[in-house]
Amino acid sequence: MSAESAVAWGSNISGKELHLPRNNPTVCKVILDKVRSYNVNFRDVGEVAGIDYMVITQSAWFQGYRDMDPELIPQFEEGEREDIARQLLEAEGVHDYQFKTVLG
Repeated sequence: MSAESAVAWGSNISGKELHLPRNNPTVCKVILDKVRSYNVNFRDVGEVAGIDYMVITQSAWFQGYRDMDPELIPQFEEGEREDIARQLLEAEGVHDYQFKTVLG
């Protein structure tokens, strides 16, 4: 998701107006605290172009490399965790996201 969406979501959860980059740790913490009970993770990212933050629903070890062709990256199948994450995001008013498999 974009930085703007993450900051808006973090601000909504915390009840305080948050700003980047100063409040990045707070944005990450309040969102992680919110999503943890849904068995998903949240973190800021910098290694994937066009993605500032991500809700992580699945992870696995893969011997890939930075900037490799996305067609060569094995793709996760969406399942129950993605359904739960999608419901959470929609309920929280977060609409700027996409589900995709990335190297991190």
